[in-house]
Amino acid sequence: MMIKTVVAGLTLWGLGCTPEAAVSPIASVTSIVEAKTLPAIDAADALMAVDTDGDGLDTLLALRKGTLHIDEHNKDVDLGGTYQAHARGVLHGTDNEIALIATGSGIGFSKAPMRLWKVDATGTSLIWEHESARNRMTDVAIVDGQIWISWFSGPKTVTAGWLVDGSFTSVHEDHMAMHQRPWDSGGVIVGRLYGEEPKSHGDLALWQDSKRRPLPSLRGVRALEVGDLDGEGTPEALVGDGWHHAYGAQGDARLQLLSGVHLDTSRTIAFFDDDYSVEQIELLGSGPATRLLITTSSHVTVLERDALGWRQTPVSSFDGRGNAVGVRTETGWMAAVSGDPVRRFHLDGAAP
Repeated sequence: MMIKTVVAGLTLWGLGCTPEAAVSPIASVTSIVEAKTLPAIDAADALMAVDTDGDGLDTLLALRKGTLHIDEHNKDVDLGGTYQAHARGVLHGTDNEIALIATGSGIGFSKAPMRLWKVDATGTSLIWEHESARNRMTDVAIVDGQIWISWFSGPKTVTAGWLVDGSFTSVHEDHMAMHQRPWDSGGVIVGRLYGEEPKSHGDLALWQDSKRRPLPSLRGVRALEVGDLDGEGTPEALVGDGWHHAYGAQGDARLQLLSGVHLDTSRTIAFFDDDYSVEQIELLGSGPATRLLITTSSHVTVLERDALGWRQTPVSSFDGRGNAVGVRTETGWMAAVSGDPVRRFHLDGAAP
């Protein structure tokens, strides 16, 4: 199995340089196998995966202290800020995937503006830069071939909308609405981390035609993703909605699935008892075979359908910093977890 791996200043092909780095094949995601990691692999603050050349294999990009190394062009790219969000997908009118990386103010980059970077087959380019009260982007997505971003336009106000040719058009603005996504029916799903009153719980709502319709939610929304999980052409919404202001003591890592044109059907598909929040949701694959890579406050877990609903398979511990991403390889999916060092786990099989 060959996977293109890029870590700041170092390029590796495969899981190692010797046959000993190979791991025996596994039959199912229910048996997670950690790939052997070379000692030379550096730490990564955040990871992104993308297939820019259309060969079906992902390049794993590692961001470390604001610097991204792009193997194909043999140079480091200074992104000039702290990692805040990323997305992958195909833009309208193009054939191959791109990666979008949002950076901004953070540790070591207190004065950095918000920037959105695009990584494609030609390299890395800056496609948007803006300064606001907090210089923080909260979410990035590629929706129907277009770029959708959310960012703090005020101390506690988040605006979301479309970015087209470097020009941003706001669609919805709300208090602490850190995760927003356009919905199939022409509205916007709005997930708020907190309510207007101090220490009040956040919530979930569907805004349509300037009207707000509350949706089921436990408390504040920490993660939101939209996709077609059953292959029937109708999207569903996945929501991590158990955030609490006293998160360590009272937060709940709950994952909820909402479906239907008006999102009027909801059910809890997972509770992660040892965690206080769902931090990230990634869809692996599409249609009925879709699996979910879930990053919670201290763990990485794969969810896949079984006869009783959704089965949870633990992948790795997580220190709460950085992220985990799915990576496509010749033998299927791999989960890569940022940290020191970067760790990688086979989900479908391994190199012979």
